[in-house]
Amino acid sequence: MEFENKFTQKAQKAISLSQKCAMDTSCNYIGTEHLLYGLLDEGSGFAAKYLQEKGVTLEALYENIVKFNQNSDFSGNFAGFTPRTNRTLQQSVAEAHKLQSSYIGTEHILLALSRERDSVAVRILLSMGLPNNLYEDILASLTSASPNTPKAESKKGADTPTLNQ
Repeated sequence: MEFENKFTQKAQKAISLSQKCAMDTSCNYIGTEHLLYGLLDEGSGFAAKYLQEKGVTLEALYENIVKFNQNSDFSGNFAGFTPRTNRTLQQSVAEAHKLQSSYIGTEHILLALSRERDSVAVRILLSMGLPNNLYEDILASLTSASPNTPKAESKKGADTPTLNQ
């Protein structure tokens, strides 16, 4: 990936853990469901905290991944990212730009993942009770969690007495 050096360490760890999950579930590809597992398994990034807050556990997620991939047969030839997973990672760059971020964190990957409405990852999340407006819910959680988002910065700038003179 040409944008790999822009991923935070937590995002890189999540991507690495997604490959491990794919292998553990006998898949020869990294699907969106594996990427989702990696985000949760990373444990300390925004994506993991968001998913934990919504009641998503590693055990339940793993069970759902196995259920969705029960017909997979690991042939030994690892194919890498599926086209949808690759598109999700590329879209995470756009999500970072929208939020005026110079890095790509787990939050940007989760936002991009939530836009892939037909993906296995989103179908699993919806089946686990997460809201249908997943993208908006994640964005609202991110905005309220971070004072460095564009919305918070513009609000902060409006309340600067010295600059307002």
